[in-house]
Amino acid sequence: MDDSEPELQVPQETWVAPTPDVEWHESWDDFTEYFTQYQEQTHQIFRQRTSTSVLKRNREITSRAARGGGCLQVDENTEGTDRNEVQTDRLIPEAFKNFWVKFVCTHVWSRKSRGKGIRKSYFEKSTGCKANVKACVCWKEAEGVHGFMVRVTGFDVSHNHNVTKAIYENHASIRRVDDPAVLSFVDELQAAGSKPKLIMQFVRKKTGTFF
Repeated sequence: MDDSEPELQVPQETWVAPTPDVEWHESWDDFTEYFTQYQEQTHQIFRQRTSTSVLKRNREITSRAARGGGCLQVDENTEGTDRNEVQTDRLIPEAFKNFWVKFVCTHVWSRKSRGKGIRKSYFEKSTGCKANVKACVCWKEAEGVHGFMVRVTGFDVSHNHNVTKAIYENHASIRRVDDPAVLSFVDELQAAGSKPKLIMQFVRKKTGTFF
Protein backbone atom coordinates (compact mmCIF):
# COMPACT_ATOMS: atom_id res chain seq x y z
CA MET A 1 0.00 0.00 0.00
CA ASP A 2 1.42 3.43 -0.91
CA ASP A 3 0.73 6.75 0.83
CA SER A 4 -2.09 7.60 -1.56
CA GLU A 5 -4.16 4.59 -0.58
CA PRO A 6 -6.71 4.70 2.25
CA GLU A 7 -6.03 3.31 5.71
CA LEU A 8 -6.65 -0.37 6.35
CA GLN A 9 -9.22 0.44 9.04
CA VAL A 10 -11.46 2.34 6.62
CA PRO A 11 -14.81 0.53 6.78
CA GLN A 12 -16.70 -0.46 3.67
CA GLU A 13 -19.88 1.24 4.85
CA THR A 14 -20.51 4.97 5.01
CA TRP A 15 -20.89 6.70 8.37
CA VAL A 16 -23.51 9.45 8.15
CA ALA A 17 -23.38 12.03 10.93
CA PRO A 18 -26.22 14.30 12.06
CA THR A 19 -26.54 17.32 9.80
CA PRO A 20 -26.10 20.95 10.92
CA ASP A 21 -29.48 22.08 12.24
CA VAL A 22 -28.95 25.85 12.45
CA GLU A 23 -28.83 27.54 9.06
CA TRP A 24 -28.41 31.25 9.88
CA HIS A 25 -25.95 32.97 12.23
CA GLU A 26 -25.49 36.63 13.14
CA SER A 27 -21.73 36.60 12.55
CA TRP A 28 -18.75 34.35 11.88
CA ASP A 29 -18.09 34.29 15.63
CA ASP A 30 -21.61 32.99 16.24
CA PHE A 31 -21.17 30.42 13.49
CA THR A 32 -17.81 29.31 14.92
CA GLU A 33 -19.32 28.85 18.38
CA TYR A 34 -22.16 26.76 16.96
CA PHE A 35 -19.87 24.79 14.63
CA THR A 36 -17.50 23.93 17.48
CA GLN A 37 -20.38 22.58 19.57
CA TYR A 38 -21.77 20.72 16.56
CA GLN A 39 -18.45 18.93 15.98
CA GLU A 40 -18.14 18.04 19.65
CA GLN A 41 -21.67 16.64 19.81
CA THR A 42 -21.37 14.65 16.58
CA HIS A 43 -17.68 13.62 17.00
CA GLN A 44 -16.66 15.10 13.66
CA ILE A 45 -13.51 17.16 13.13
CA PHE A 46 -13.42 19.72 10.33
CA ARG A 47 -10.70 22.17 9.35
CA GLN A 48 -10.85 25.16 7.03
CA ARG A 49 -9.72 24.18 3.55
CA THR A 50 -10.27 27.34 1.53
CA SER A 51 -12.05 30.67 1.64
CA THR A 52 -13.01 33.76 -0.36
CA SER A 53 -12.52 37.16 1.23
CA VAL A 54 -15.14 39.89 1.40
CA LEU A 55 -12.75 42.20 -0.45
CA LYS A 56 -12.53 39.81 -3.38
CA ARG A 57 -16.28 39.29 -3.47
CA ASN A 58 -16.96 43.03 -3.37
CA ARG A 59 -14.53 43.55 -6.26
CA GLU A 60 -16.52 41.00 -8.27
CA ILE A 61 -19.76 42.81 -7.44
CA THR A 62 -18.32 46.23 -8.31
CA SER A 63 -16.79 44.96 -11.54
CA ARG A 64 -20.02 43.37 -12.65
CA ALA A 65 -21.97 46.52 -11.85
CA ALA A 66 -19.50 48.60 -13.88
CA ARG A 67 -20.09 46.34 -16.87
CA GLY A 68 -23.83 46.84 -16.51
CA GLY A 69 -24.44 43.30 -15.34
CA GLY A 70 -27.23 42.24 -13.04
CA CYS A 71 -27.07 40.42 -9.75
CA LEU A 72 -24.26 37.94 -9.34
CA GLN A 73 -25.13 34.34 -10.01
CA VAL A 74 -23.20 31.59 -8.28
CA ASP A 75 -21.12 29.76 -10.87
CA GLU A 76 -18.37 27.15 -11.02
CA ASN A 77 -15.84 29.62 -9.60
CA THR A 78 -17.96 30.66 -6.62
CA GLU A 79 -18.95 27.82 -4.33
CA GLY A 80 -20.68 30.02 -1.78
CA THR A 81 -24.27 28.94 -2.23
CA ASP A 82 -26.58 26.85 -4.31
CA ARG A 83 -25.89 27.63 -7.95
CA ASN A 84 -29.57 28.33 -8.59
CA GLU A 85 -29.60 31.08 -5.97
CA VAL A 86 -29.16 34.63 -7.23
CA GLN A 87 -26.93 36.75 -5.00
CA THR A 88 -27.67 40.32 -3.97
CA ASP A 89 -25.67 43.08 -5.62
CA ARG A 90 -25.20 44.82 -2.26
CA LEU A 91 -21.62 45.19 -1.12
CA ILE A 92 -20.83 43.03 1.90
CA PRO A 93 -19.61 44.80 5.08
CA GLU A 94 -15.85 44.34 5.37
CA ALA A 95 -16.25 43.52 9.06
CA PHE A 96 -17.19 39.98 7.99
CA LYS A 97 -13.68 39.58 6.44
CA ASN A 98 -14.58 36.26 4.81
CA PHE A 99 -17.39 35.92 2.31
CA TRP A 100 -17.23 32.15 1.91
CA VAL A 101 -15.49 29.34 3.78
CA LYS A 102 -15.25 25.61 3.14
CA PHE A 103 -14.42 23.17 5.93
CA VAL A 104 -13.33 19.60 5.20
CA CYS A 105 -13.00 16.50 7.35
CA THR A 106 -9.49 16.07 8.77
CA HIS A 107 -9.37 12.57 7.25
CA VAL A 108 -8.91 14.15 3.83
CA TRP A 109 -5.30 14.88 4.84
CA SER A 110 -2.57 12.51 5.97
CA ARG A 111 -0.49 13.11 9.07
CA LYS A 112 2.58 11.17 10.14
CA SER A 113 2.43 10.02 13.72
CA ARG A 114 5.19 11.28 16.03
CA GLY A 115 4.33 8.80 18.76
CA LYS A 116 6.14 5.64 19.81
CA GLY A 117 3.32 3.29 18.91
CA ILE A 118 1.90 3.03 22.41
CA ARG A 119 -1.32 4.88 21.65
CA LYS A 120 -3.36 3.67 18.71
CA SER A 121 -3.31 6.27 15.94
CA TYR A 122 -6.18 6.75 13.52
CA PHE A 123 -4.60 9.51 11.47
CA GLU A 124 -1.37 8.25 9.89
CA LYS A 125 -2.88 8.05 6.42
CA SER A 126 -5.63 9.87 4.61
CA THR A 127 -8.92 8.11 3.93
CA GLY A 128 -9.80 10.60 1.21
CA CYS A 129 -12.97 11.52 3.10
CA LYS A 130 -15.19 13.94 1.17
CA ALA A 131 -17.24 15.22 4.11
CA ASN A 132 -17.44 19.00 4.16
CA VAL A 133 -19.43 22.00 5.35
CA LYS A 134 -19.74 25.30 3.47
CA ALA A 135 -20.88 28.67 4.79
CA CYS A 136 -21.03 32.16 3.36
CA VAL A 137 -22.31 35.66 4.02
CA CYS A 138 -25.77 36.05 2.49
CA TRP A 139 -28.45 38.71 2.51
CA LYS A 140 -31.47 37.66 4.56
CA GLU A 141 -34.80 39.37 4.19
CA ALA A 142 -37.27 37.26 6.11
CA GLU A 143 -38.69 36.78 9.59
CA GLY A 144 -38.16 40.46 10.40
CA VAL A 145 -34.48 40.33 9.42
CA HIS A 146 -33.03 42.63 6.76
CA GLY A 147 -29.28 42.33 6.53
CA PHE A 148 -26.25 40.17 5.95
CA MET A 149 -25.81 37.02 8.00
CA VAL A 150 -23.65 33.91 7.87
CA ARG A 151 -25.52 31.00 6.34
CA VAL A 152 -24.68 27.30 6.17
CA THR A 153 -25.13 26.81 2.44
CA GLY A 154 -24.09 23.23 1.90
CA PHE A 155 -22.80 20.13 3.59
CA ASP A 156 -21.94 16.49 3.08
CA VAL A 157 -21.59 14.65 6.38
CA SER A 158 -21.17 11.15 4.93
CA HIS A 159 -17.78 9.85 6.08
CA ASN A 160 -15.84 6.89 4.67
CA HIS A 161 -14.31 6.12 8.08
CA ASN A 162 -15.49 5.43 11.62
CA VAL A 163 -16.99 8.41 13.45
CA THR A 164 -16.81 7.69 17.16
CA LYS A 165 -16.22 9.46 20.46
CA ALA A 166 -12.97 7.53 21.00
CA ILE A 167 -11.50 8.61 17.65
CA TYR A 168 -12.64 12.20 18.22
CA GLU A 169 -11.03 12.40 21.65
CA ASN A 170 -7.81 10.80 20.35
CA HIS A 171 -7.24 13.53 17.77
CA ALA A 172 -4.32 15.83 18.57
CA SER A 173 -6.32 19.01 17.99
CA ILE A 174 -8.88 17.95 20.60
CA ARG A 175 -6.24 17.01 23.17
CA ARG A 176 -4.50 20.36 22.79
CA VAL A 177 -4.82 22.77 25.73
CA ASP A 178 -5.50 26.42 24.86
CA ASP A 179 -6.61 27.84 28.23
CA PRO A 180 -4.20 30.76 28.96
CA ALA A 181 -4.54 30.30 32.73
CA VAL A 182 -3.62 26.61 32.53
CA LEU A 183 -0.73 27.25 30.14
CA SER A 184 0.61 30.03 32.38
CA PHE A 185 0.55 27.77 35.43
CA VAL A 186 2.25 24.98 33.49
CA ASP A 187 5.04 27.42 32.62
CA GLU A 188 5.46 28.16 36.33
CA LEU A 189 5.57 24.45 37.16
CA GLN A 190 8.22 23.85 34.50
CA ALA A 191 10.28 26.80 35.73
CA ALA A 192 10.10 25.39 39.26
CA GLY A 193 11.46 22.06 38.02
CA SER A 194 8.29 20.02 38.46
CA LYS A 195 8.36 16.54 36.97
CA PRO A 196 6.53 16.11 33.63
CA LYS A 197 4.32 13.40 35.15
CA LEU A 198 3.05 15.78 37.83
CA ILE A 199 2.43 18.50 35.25
CA MET A 200 0.40 16.08 33.12
CA GLN A 201 -1.66 15.08 36.14
CA PHE A 202 -2.39 18.75 36.83
CA VAL A 203 -3.50 19.40 33.25
CA ARG A 204 -5.75 16.33 33.24
CA LYS A 205 -7.37 17.39 36.50
CA LYS A 206 -7.98 20.95 35.30
CA THR A 207 -9.13 20.22 31.77
CA GLY A 208 -10.24 16.60 31.67
CA THR A 209 -7.94 16.19 28.67
CA PHE A 210 -5.97 12.96 28.34
CA PHE A 211 -2.66 12.83 26.47
